[in-house]
Amino acid sequence: MNTKKLLVVGNPISHSLSPLIHTYAIKKLGLSGTYTSQKLELDTSKEEFVSFIIKSSLDGLNITVPFKELAFSAVSQAQGIAKDIGAINTIVVKDSKLIGYNTDALGFYECIKKYSFKKALILGAGGSARAISLILRLQGFEVDVSNRSEGKLKDFKEVNTLLFKDLDSKKNYDLVINATSASLQDILPLDKETLKAIFKNSQLAFDLMYKDTKTPFCALASELGIKEKDGKDMLIYQGALAFLKFFDLEDALLEKVVTYMREALL
Repeated sequence: MNTKKLLVVGNPISHSLSPLIHTYAIKKLGLSGTYTSQKLELDTSKEEFVSFIIKSSLDGLNITVPFKELAFSAVSQAQGIAKDIGAINTIVVKDSKLIGYNTDALGFYECIKKYSFKKALILGAGGSARAISLILRLQGFEVDVSNRSEGKLKDFKEVNTLLFKDLDSKKNYDLVINATSASLQDILPLDKETLKAIFKNSQLAFDLMYKDTKTPFCALASELGIKEKDGKDMLIYQGALAFLKFFDLEDALLEKVVTYMREALL
């Protein structure tokens, strides 16, 4: 059996739990593979990114912030929903071609589908925000996307977009999603008073980032008695979906992989 060489790239990356959960699932399923992490420089070009993958003899990789849009530009072809999102978080190397997927969208939806939510606010406008915006819209949600600056908001065509400074703190959102990387710097994505007012009219605060302790975003929601969830569940679901791609496994094995990845975090 060929040993798969897999890794996750990002910046920062030292906090990533992906090597832990993937390595555990590989072992439990009796597969042959290694999964590590690699920090890339923030100014990595498309050419440097592709060269790194080929020279490292990788069979596949996961991509986290802030390289998901770079990955989309670098792949030989994008599959499925990734084509509409314009961001890639999973690459499988096949016959020297880079095949790109987005498992963030479905991975996120798996985490919230049990709720009867219909209105969502997404803070941030990067690749993860695009994935979540699309999957929620496909599921019939009313979606607002807000960002500090206008630049990336132009990528959101079929949802309402607004700047942080224009947020209406009196508007009701069932779900408030932090798709910025602010929590990795241990800060809130926007000013505390505005966020508190938004939380008070919401039911669930979901931070795509995660830490050993509560992120500032989740901690604030918790203080206000609002249910909160960090990015570990999404990490597991998007990771399990990527895992099936890496090892060419049947979809029926998804829940088994999810179970093993959960075990890895216990």
